[in-house]
Amino acid sequence: MPPDEIGYALGGAALASIVMQAVLFITIEQTLGFTWCYRAGLFAFSIAFFLTPLAGLRGGQIGLWLQLIGVLILKTLASLA
Repeated sequence: MPPDEIGYALGGAALASIVMQAVLFITIEQTLGFTWCYRAGLFAFSIAFFLTPLAGLRGGQIGLWLQLIGVLILKTLASLA
């Protein structure tokens, strides 16, 4: 991928992080508790780091983008916990 496309992907992940942190995290943490959020975050990190090298192996250019965005959003959500 060219550097500008990588920048777009990382920028989109950052935007998703801002939205999720502002809208969802406080409600989820208050409802389910800190310990559950921490455990879910660790599990999500494990899944994201396992899936990262597999992103883009199949599906062409559109599949690459969808898989990359999915992994980045999962990593971003895990970092909120």
